Amino acid sequence: MYTEREKVRYVETMWAEGLTPRAAERKWGTPSRESLRRWLEQAEEGSLPAEMPRVKGRAEHAPHSRYPEATKAEAVRLYGLGEKPAHIARRLGIAEASIISVWSRKARKSAIMSETGAEGAPREDEGAKPGMGQAAGSDDRRIEALRAELEEALFEVSVYKELMRDPKAASPASLSKRRLVGLGERLRRDCGCSLARISTFLGISKSTYLYHRARLDSPSGMTDGGFDGAVAAAFAENGGIYGYRRLKAALEAGGVRAPERRVRESMARQGLVARCSRSEKRWSSYAGEVSDAPGNLLLGEHGRHDFSADAPNELWLTDITEMRGRDGKCYLSAVVDCFDGKVVAWRASESPNAELANSTLADAIATLREGQRPVIHSDRGGHYRWKGWIALCEGAGLVRSMSRKGHSPDNAACEGFFGRAKVEAFHSLVRAGAPVAEIFEAVARYITWYNDGRLKTFRENGKKATCETIEGRRRRLGLAA
Repeated sequence: MYTEREKVRYVETMWAEGLTPRAAERKWGTPSRESLRRWLEQAEEGSLPAEMPRVKGRAEHAPHSRYPEATKAEAVRLYGLGEKPAHIARRLGIAEASIISVWSRKARKSAIMSETGAEGAPREDEGAKPGMGQAAGSDDRRIEALRAELEEALFEVSVYKELMRDPKAASPASLSKRRLVGLGERLRRDCGCSLARISTFLGISKSTYLYHRARLDSPSGMTDGGFDGAVAAAFAENGGIYGYRRLKAALEAGGVRAPERRVRESMARQGLVARCSRSEKRWSSYAGEVSDAPGNLLLGEHGRHDFSADAPNELWLTDITEMRGRDGKCYLSAVVDCFDGKVVAWRASESPNAELANSTLADAIATLREGQRPVIHSDRGGHYRWKGWIALCEGAGLVRSMSRKGHSPDNAACEGFFGRAKVEAFHSLVRAGAPVAEIFEAVARYITWYNDGRLKTFRENGKKATCETIEGRRRRLGLAA
């Protein structure tokens, strides 16, 4: 049982804090909401001697007029947007939520009366003159209503502009709470919207909003600034080579949660663009039909090439490419394994002679185990048709295969390796006018990193596997020590 003094204290506290019986019960635990509601009714009837706090703008002896007009207008506006009266009452400090619907009905009735001229409202045909008090008040209210509608429409436009940045988001309801909070934080930063207004529009309670905002600031969900720093560091660490897919893999390997969309947005904000190909004059090693050319063993029935291999040292590709330095040229010869793209052997020289091609092949042959006889596929360049090259292939039991005349895509997988290498490491040096000696050093560094440092996506059993390095995958599969 509660004494009268305790009842009065509870009612006066509810009025002072603007709590409804339900909100007061959640906050205090006891008394029950039914008891609180009954005591409020007794206080309003006068049977319970509770004193309602005076609010600026209250009209004496006028029921429900203790709140300022600005508070009533904001309550009616939020009610018209579909907000629950209890939420509005807690936000604006209104003691009884049910009064909000009364205000809303009165506001609609007043608007209708102003439009129709009912109950003595002056009309133009009754001699009402422009500038009369009631007409001017009606115009002011109409202008205020239009201004509020315009402000709300502009806010909605800002929300949907943010949603358009995510192609998977159809509406705020389609987003998770955490992503909604991230959207709200961007709107607060860019548009200066209040937390109360954003949480109302997004349909999130203040406690839920603050909970997820704290998670956005945590290490597992770092802010845009911290995430941008992590993306920039990963981008610089790999020399500006990685695009957003491999940057995502690199960040997550380091323990940073990196959704693909967020990585793309961060790169766009910072202007980070992976190196891309530039057209340059191509060098050709074709020297005519020096000897009989073997057939193209990789060409299928439908005119497509199969550059796949089920195990290491089953299918090799080889070619030579040219890079121009400030004081000369660098020619890179490589043997690439089609099993995973590993560079089995390579040599670099200032001259594209037979010795360059032969020494590269000899280094590759030295890596073979007993009984391994891979197919070696090349273009129709003169380096691969001299007697020395043919003798090396026959001595190691290699099976020769050669592209068709004038069909450079027949050796596309090896050309692809050279293209990636130039984009990721050598084009920038060539454009900067680096000397040949520096290009040679860059070649050695790049190929070492390419085999055991560069992330690559592999498909296993028809499914896309996680990014791994070439050597790391071989070790995982037990194919390398």
